[in-house]
Amino acid sequence: MRGGKGSWRPRLRPRRVERRWGIADPGDQAWVLARVAPQPVAAFAQPLKVGNLQAKSLPRSFILSSESGFEAVAEQAREAGWGLYLMDTGHDPMITQPQELVQILLDIAEKG
Repeated sequence: MRGGKGSWRPRLRPRRVERRWGIADPGDQAWVLARVAPQPVAAFAQPLKVGNLQAKSLPRSFILSSESGFEAVAEQAREAGWGLYLMDTGHDPMITQPQELVQILLDIAEKG
């Protein structure tokens, strides 16, 4: 694993950022490339432990970016009763469609 023991850091270049995450704007690509950091591998494998019982009763939502490849995860969330929102963009809507994402987050907050 690149990036240190127990972590993963993708090898990225502007073309790959566009293909993988749907970020086509050169300025946005440069911004992302300057900030990519190693991701702990455990984040992909360890289940989330919620110790506060009140937190378990909070409504949950999943925002699926159409080009992210997380359709199966979104389906699991939907089957578990989560709210499901779809965005027609890549994996990083906070970069590619920030205003649309804000509207979804506000909608989620209103319903919560």
